[in-house]
Amino acid sequence: MTHFQVAFTTFHDEPQLNKADELGAEALAAFGVQVSAVVWDEADVDWSAYDAVVLRACWDYHRKRPQFMAWLEQVDQDTQLINPLETVLGNMHKTYLREMEQQGAQILPTVWLEAGQELDLAALLEEQAWDQVVIKPTVSLSAENTWRSSPSQAAEHQARFADLLATRDMMVQQFAPHIMDEGEYSLLFFNGEKAVYSHTSLKRPASGDFTIQSGTWSGVPTDADMLATAWEIINLIEGDWVYARVDGVRHQGQFALMELELIEPYLYLEDHPDAAQQFARALRSRL
Repeated sequence: MTHFQVAFTTFHDEPQLNKADELGAEALAAFGVQVSAVVWDEADVDWSAYDAVVLRACWDYHRKRPQFMAWLEQVDQDTQLINPLETVLGNMHKTYLREMEQQGAQILPTVWLEAGQELDLAALLEEQAWDQVVIKPTVSLSAENTWRSSPSQAAEHQARFADLLATRDMMVQQFAPHIMDEGEYSLLFFNGEKAVYSHTSLKRPASGDFTIQSGTWSGVPTDADMLATAWEIINLIEGDWVYARVDGVRHQGQFALMELELIEPYLYLEDHPDAAQQFARALRSRL
């Protein structure tokens, strides 16, 4: 018997549930929760008809940020938003990484730039003595407007860099070469204030690329030191969230945080036999 109605948000390009969210929905059905895939900016949706709205694959929100912000506020008034509004808002701008670094988290060396600055990219790289960097906006998804540069390429990339920086906050980050050969790790946690570790997935970029969006992934055994570091990061999160994904790479002998995903991360529930149940229990507890 169904006791609760829950919306999993998607977006117009991919309106149906992805594989991981399908598994989550199946696990939730056993707890009396019916899941519907709903495009987050579809017109005339009565969000109050759902017991909760769970941010899942709303993967175009960065292109519609003012609309998304207004929508979040409305949904939060109409029903329960998961993850919670305060958690989502704090995770939307990548400067949260700077704040976490100030609290002791290890991140890649980064220069933070505000929209409207005028800056010579070559001079910046010379000042930092970096031979490879990654440039990206501080609000972005799926590696959009993200690219590698170097001192020899800086002049070629200056126009693109200046054009983006004119209108948006940017970050220039030292490149971590291990992402090319070892990959990026994602450690999944569920249930906020009673957090449990679920599983780890390893993402490897396609040949010749450095962004993991182009590659493959698989579940991997837990590395004890990496997990201990991820727990330190998880313990810095405020609010009673349902899901969190800690993304990181090995850099100079340490696990460096690349992203703390609290808005719409893919959950890799297919990578561990208990993952969907862990997620379902955490979500069910909020209902």
